[in-house]
Amino acid sequence: MVARTVTLKFDEASGFRRVWERTLLACAAWIPLVTLWFLWRLASGALQPTPAQATGLVLVLQAGLLG
Repeated sequence: MVARTVTLKFDEASGFRRVWERTLLACAAWIPLVTLWFLWRLASGALQPTPAQATGLVLVLQAGLLG
């Protein structure tokens, strides 16, 4: 009975891990698309950030590009 309980708990953890990995991959796939959309909107003039927001944007882009 004890071995069966341990096996069930291990299987539940394994299933949770698979769901978590798929969720992370799904989120990671959207990051480049959202970034491109945001940059396109910024370049087209649809978004006009304040100077503070522009500074923050430059810092975020530098951190992303420089790693």
